Amino acid sequence: MSDPSDQKNKRDLWLWGILVLAAAFRLALLSLRPPHSDEGVIGWFADQIIANGYYKYDPTNYHGPFHYYLVFFFKVLFGRSLWALRLPSAILGVVVVYLLAQFKTYVGRPAAYAAALWAAVSPGLVYFSRFTFDTDMLFFHVLTVLGYLRHAAVRDRTSLFLIGIGVAGMITVKEAWLLHLICFGLAVLCLNILALLAPSDAVTVEKRYTARDMDIAAFGAILIVVTFYSGFFMYTSGVVDLFKGFTPWFRTSLQGSGHDKPFFYWIDLLRIYEWPASIGLLVTAWWILRTVFSLRLRREGTMASLMLGFVPTDSAPLRLLGIYGFGLLLAYSIIPYKTPWLIVQFIWPFLFVCGAGLARLSYRTTVMATLAVLLAAANAYPSIRLNFFRPADEQEKYVYVQTFPALMEVYDKLDQRVRQDIMTRHLPINIILKSNWPMPWLLGDFTQVGYHSAGAPTLPDAAFLLVDASQKQVVEQRLRHRYFTRQFRYSPYQEEVVAYFDAEVFAGMFDAEMPVFVPAPPPVIVPGAGLIARFYNNATWQGEPVFTKKVANIDWQVDDPAPSGDRPLPAPFGVIYSGELFVPESGQVFFYLSSDDGAELMVDGRVFIADLQPAAVRVRTPVAVTLDAGWHRFQLRYYDIGGGIVVRLGWKLPSMAEETIPPERFRITTDDTAT
Repeated sequence: MSDPSDQKNKRDLWLWGILVLAAAFRLALLSLRPPHSDEGVIGWFADQIIANGYYKYDPTNYHGPFHYYLVFFFKVLFGRSLWALRLPSAILGVVVVYLLAQFKTYVGRPAAYAAALWAAVSPGLVYFSRFTFDTDMLFFHVLTVLGYLRHAAVRDRTSLFLIGIGVAGMITVKEAWLLHLICFGLAVLCLNILALLAPSDAVTVEKRYTARDMDIAAFGAILIVVTFYSGFFMYTSGVVDLFKGFTPWFRTSLQGSGHDKPFFYWIDLLRIYEWPASIGLLVTAWWILRTVFSLRLRREGTMASLMLGFVPTDSAPLRLLGIYGFGLLLAYSIIPYKTPWLIVQFIWPFLFVCGAGLARLSYRTTVMATLAVLLAAANAYPSIRLNFFRPADEQEKYVYVQTFPALMEVYDKLDQRVRQDIMTRHLPINIILKSNWPMPWLLGDFTQVGYHSAGAPTLPDAAFLLVDASQKQVVEQRLRHRYFTRQFRYSPYQEEVVAYFDAEVFAGMFDAEMPVFVPAPPPVIVPGAGLIARFYNNATWQGEPVFTKKVANIDWQVDDPAPSGDRPLPAPFGVIYSGELFVPESGQVFFYLSSDDGAELMVDGRVFIADLQPAAVRVRTPVAVTLDAGWHRFQLRYYDIGGGIVVRLGWKLPSMAEETIPPERFRITTDDTAT
């Protein structure tokens, strides 16, 4: 006769083997996949905790503060790295597998251990445990259900604390906690209705806790929520904002916001990747159909057997898990907003159903174990393919808006240069992308990074640039340094980008085949010949000009009263200066215009200063205009209604001090040569 302690040790070895397998799948080569844009956002928010001292909850962010603090804690321990960013989720993923095994008391050891084994190698549970978020929601979710089942079985103080911590944890993670609790409440209601229709000799469990224990559990849960949402009591408005988060969350969920998918999206993912869960879903769906059909026919003697046979045993916890999993799947299918990582929230209940089914079909534990291992081995193949060979392959359904490996290849060059010279962290970097995540997190330790989502800066030269391909021509017109370049795809939903490495900073780091950008030589300054000025005998520049003459530039003042002969025409009169303006360097040009009375400045057909109201001498606020180097069409209109005459135009170039625009910067066009 075998020793019971030996049997227990064997069972523990099974559990330890499952946990080692889960850890291997989640921790091995954790940095293999490039950082997702959402991971960059999460890492950046964690950085803000360091900068601000707390996390400022934003109700439009759709995520609570817990995970940001968790990432922050691991960054403090291990520094900034992709491995440290993902480690919290990977560890929680292993803990979730352990928690599933603890359902053995309520669903039976074979079903619980089979579910834990399949969860250990599940493509989705593994893939998104190797991600930066949503595994913490799964952890608290499973903990809540485990606490409820323990409460139904023994009603002790520990069950209260498990439920309190689980619910509080879900609230601190994301607004979807409300959906989960509603679905779970409906599942409990359905279970109670079934119990009424098919009464059994249920055993009443004596309560083993006091009212004080309930108060402690409730107070502890509230304290957890308040602590995290208030930024550890440094941002009390976050607690109020917790309730404001439901409006944007509901709106985004119902509208899809670009992530809308068809109703059967989840079924397709289950079919492709989650084979044990798919079997559990099919069995659950069949039981539901049989039950509904039997209720309709109300055949005597069949009702009770079908109620108890709703899952592969007469276990109420299994019935509850089957109903709950099906309800969650239905709810997430109805909601248009679907991102693949949400699937982890409703895979796990079906694993128990599948495990219980195998246990019932198997006449011996060894047969059950063999079948479970074979199914796990079969499901491990797509898991290994996805997680270790194709983690960023857009052909995989679980790969969603995923950054491509080419970005990390580019970043690694920058990181390599930093390892050679730490001062590289203080060189200027320009990121000229409409959507720049995860770059703000990747470049979090660099001190001079400019992000330009609206367009290229005037002077874009930097040690490193990352540029949308659509901005390539504009940027290269403004560059003055030599660069090694690489063009690549950033992600499946963004255009190609171009990386520029300053040839001097990154000298010797690229082979001879690497494309090199060489800037065009700066344009040669060509002396101009002034402007044409057309004079009109009215202040609205109507009709034919009275006369036309060439002027050097726009720097004209006549005092009041004007000396004889200095006033060209009696007031009111107008003048239009026209020709071309030469800008010697690309960049932001500030124009300074003063006049008495009104004036209007136009460059390349665009009006930049328009102040045509009559007034005494006034100097207008400088206007900044971004212009490329070279000649530009130019026109300035001025009118005088009496008194003194003043019209002056100056500028400030990027590399020069303010000055009156000199004559050599103007020239008369062919159309303006007639006098």
